Amino acid sequence: MKYNNFASHHSHFHPVIKYALISLSVLIIIGAGSLVYMYNQSSIPDVDLMKLRTVSIAVDGRSFSVKTHLSTVKEVLDSNKIFVGPNDIVEPGLTNDLNDKMRIHVSRLSISKHEYTVKVPYPTVYYNDNTIDEGKEVIIQSGTPGLQKVSVYQRSINGEIKTSSQQNGEMILPYTSEVIAIGKKPVPIIVADTTQQELPSSPPVAAAAAVIQPTVTPNAPTGKYTIQAELTAYTAGVESTGKHPGDKGYGITFSGATVKEEHTISVDPTVIPLNWWVYIEGIGYRKAEDTGSAIKGNRIDVFMGSLDDAKRFGRKTNITVHVIGPEKPE
Repeated sequence: MKYNNFASHHSHFHPVIKYALISLSVLIIIGAGSLVYMYNQSSIPDVDLMKLRTVSIAVDGRSFSVKTHLSTVKEVLDSNKIFVGPNDIVEPGLTNDLNDKMRIHVSRLSISKHEYTVKVPYPTVYYNDNTIDEGKEVIIQSGTPGLQKVSVYQRSINGEIKTSSQQNGEMILPYTSEVIAIGKKPVPIIVADTTQQELPSSPPVAAAAAVIQPTVTPNAPTGKYTIQAELTAYTAGVESTGKHPGDKGYGITFSGATVKEEHTISVDPTVIPLNWWVYIEGIGYRKAEDTGSAIKGNRIDVFMGSLDDAKRFGRKTNITVHVIGPEKPE
């Protein structure tokens, strides 16, 4: 054998050298076998990774199937060049593992904003007037509608509108309340005398009818009408309006005027016409320039320059308020 010939041929080598050469030959043979084994092991495919899966994809109005060995929903969408936006809805989710015969749906979600200018109907204020004959109505102030910016937000999925919401913006032109006085003055009634008594030489005179007079507070200005109101206070800050200094609309009233201390009040415009002056007993003249969602009926919010002042003002009830008109008395 060659091995024996090799050994006998080199029998004259030193024993140590002979042993080293034989050991090296064995290592080379074993090493080569190991390399072949390792190669064979690495070349055995992972059966699960190489398994083809059939996946259905529905996106942008089309549906198709693909065969893939990829692992996740995201991978198969990327491989098919299907872009997924930050608002889009993917079912199952992008990180889900693929299964054979899986159905993947990609829904395009969009949110759009549309701005419009709309008419704001004017409110009508009615009050009783004892100087006008009962049964008559007199228009004291004609109403005109206002103009307001409105933003409409629409949420659409695959081009179909699913939800819509509206947000009211700033008033471009405030409305003018219509004010109508309802006559409450009793009409005099002449009662005929049916007795047979002898009449005096002078002609008969009808008895004067009783007239209901409005309540008058001494030294108070004369107004169109009077109400008993509940008073509270508010500020221009976040605690009352949700706005901070620097925010759009900060300190701007519903009528478009800038709030002023000892001047501005917020009212229900169906009770006190917007932009009319009032006289609040114990406080003085104020102008109805603002409105508020919580200000309903005979409630008035008085503007204060600071939160501390508003807290000190507190809540006052049964306060007489004289509603004067669009012009402040001299």
